[in-house]
Amino acid sequence: AAPPRGILPRGPAPAAKKPASAAPAASSSAAASAAKRDDQWSDERIDSRVKSTLDEHASLRDDKELLLSFDEMPARAASRLATIAVEQYIIEGKAGQRAAVYASLAVLVEAAKLRHDDWAKALAPSLEALYDVAVDVPKVYDYLADLVAMLLLLGALDPSWLAADRGRRVLGDISGDDDFARDLLRARARFFTALLDAFPRQAASFPGANPPDSLLKIFRPLAAS
Repeated sequence: AAPPRGILPRGPAPAAKKPASAAPAASSSAAASAAKRDDQWSDERIDSRVKSTLDEHASLRDDKELLLSFDEMPARAASRLATIAVEQYIIEGKAGQRAAVYASLAVLVEAAKLRHDDWAKALAPSLEALYDVAVDVPKVYDYLADLVAMLLLLGALDPSWLAADRGRRVLGDISGDDDFARDLLRARARFFTALLDAFPRQAASFPGANPPDSLLKIFRPLAAS
């Protein structure tokens, strides 16, 4: 470790430069070591580690161990795969699993372990396929609305991303005037209605959440469209 400031040797100028000249080599060595360490983590290994970490936190509720485990993994890949895993737990898990994942998620979001753009990439396919997913998981509207509401309230997701083009992220482009197109429009409105209902519920569950007033103003027109 580099010595604290103020206690470096005070000898002649040439001697005083020696510790500083070693710093770039040490920094390069540390970077190379980190890159080599990251290369040892395949996506499969990270995915397995993320899920086992979430399961362990659900059982032990040890926030420190949760964060330490994430610190041991390559940050970018851990964020990308964790957002996907969390969404899977929320959609496919049982009530107890969803509650546990929300507790983990609050810790990870507060510690800035999960990136905004990774949430957008993880959520986009499910939001676009919502109508089809509902065939197997009828409550998916509520499940995803709860997750999205929490992310918006905690500042982990940009509301403009979801609200753009009158909510087109949900179910994609809808054209035509046939029964199917009308069903899709009703399904989109159903999701945004569920989102409005989720805001006060999630705000009450997470004390660190932002007030939902501005978000209600953004998304209320989409529930009525």
